[in-house]
Amino acid sequence: MKPLIKLPEDESIHRDFDCEWWYFNGFLKGKRDYAFMNCLFRVKGEKVKISLFKLPIKDLFFSHSILFDLKSKKVSAEMLPIVIVSDDSFKKEGLFVNYRYPFRKNSAGYEIARHGDFLRIKNRFLDLSCRQTKKPLFEGENGLVTLGKKKTFYFSYTNMEASGFIGKDPVKGKVWHDRQWFDINQTGYDSWVWFSIQMPDNTELVCARCNDEKYAYLLHANNRQESCEVTFKSSGRGWKSPVSGLTYKLEWEILLKNYVIKTRPVIKKSEVNFGVVNYWEGPLVVSVNGKEARGFMEYILPNQPTIIESTLRKGGQELFSLIKRLKRHL
Repeated sequence: MKPLIKLPEDESIHRDFDCEWWYFNGFLKGKRDYAFMNCLFRVKGEKVKISLFKLPIKDLFFSHSILFDLKSKKVSAEMLPIVIVSDDSFKKEGLFVNYRYPFRKNSAGYEIARHGDFLRIKNRFLDLSCRQTKKPLFEGENGLVTLGKKKTFYFSYTNMEASGFIGKDPVKGKVWHDRQWFDINQTGYDSWVWFSIQMPDNTELVCARCNDEKYAYLLHANNRQESCEVTFKSSGRGWKSPVSGLTYKLEWEILLKNYVIKTRPVIKKSEVNFGVVNYWEGPLVVSVNGKEARGFMEYILPNQPTIIESTLRKGGQELFSLIKRLKRHL
């Protein structure tokens, strides 16, 4: 099936669509063992609604970043409901976005950008250069995932070699990159549990259950891509968050083809609390047919606002506050 996605062009911005994100997770080793998640979001400004005030912007950007110290189990998170992109962002030939948090001086210079064969990720916690070692995975076989009436363009770099720094600690490791863009009225989900798994036979798996819909896509060692049926089953006792009071099922069994995959969290206390939405995001210890692997899980329980909805409220309010501050100095 011919891909609907053109690379590297589709690494960059898609202003015709309501929403998009640049998501990364990975495992890194330096003096300590780490995992991380970094995601930059964009939403059309017209989707941001604040009573009696219309925001004069084309796009609202916001970011979520988490650093996990796998030995101490310390979780450091930075949830920014608004970031300001530089004037030259998305104006270069390849992907380039430089951004900062306007309410803190030391946030300047955050970046997601292509430099030749490498993608750079820079945030408060880390500065990495990542190179894809395999062909990209086009979810939906052609880069368009359809779940009922909901659609999203979607591709992944599933096996990126990474090197760089966490603080002053030199690190190396493996990174996963997910790229999606869509219209909000098509792609809002009440709940989902999502996995990215790098398996011991140099095969990568991305799979999810979104409400009652499911998908699973494999990228084999020889770069062959495959869509397959998948079954999810939660196991073990749930973990109750002391912050939100929500209970998450954190141990899962995933069955597809000839794989029996069992997952458990490295750090149970990995809930993200952001405005009125809560979700679990974190690194996993994975067993694939009894062999050790690693992966990530993102889990949003039903009956909550989506991350997008929550951030639009909080980010819109912060932007409104910033504009009022600027007006006072004019």
